[in-house]
Amino acid sequence: MALVFTLLPLPVLGQVAEHEGEIEGVVRDVESGEPLAGATVRLLDTGQGAVTHGDGSFHLVRITPGVHVMLVERLGYAAQRFDVTVGESTPVVIIEMTPSALDIGGLVITGALSERGADETLRPVNVLSGQDLQQRLQSTVAATLSSEPGLASTTMGPATARPVIRGMSGDRVLMLEDGARVGDVS
Repeated sequence: MALVFTLLPLPVLGQVAEHEGEIEGVVRDVESGEPLAGATVRLLDTGQGAVTHGDGSFHLVRITPGVHVMLVERLGYAAQRFDVTVGESTPVVIIEMTPSALDIGGLVITGALSERGADETLRPVNVLSGQDLQQRLQSTVAATLSSEPGLASTTMGPATARPVIRGMSGDRVLMLEDGARVGDVS
């Protein structure tokens, strides 16, 4: 992850600082150099913040002189955190952000009147695959799955069994093998 930022007083750029206690800057993509609109720029110690404009620029005003911790965030990019010194001249901050993949954790969806966590669901969810599936493998699909929460089996002899999923069986349970319907679930 690369963080490139430059702090230059405006007089160095040929401009005169209008007010003391301001920070101006631009947020752009490190690879393409394109400006990033919609990035959030915040000073963590004061809570002041701004959202970048279409040209990637932002402007923070009425900042007390001193060193402040700045946090820059934008969806699809790694967050950047660094120190900015505010003094007599207005610093110009150029921030180049590195693209980053979004990390979205697993999600369990249940219908409920109020919000619940995954550990509070009324109907447990379980995945049986890989080595665990190989260890539990039995003569029929129903027998293999019968020890899982919410599943049972009805048998019609030693070689035939039908799965019962949360009380549903028969035509209400559709079984597929490689995407094709299995004619006889037993």
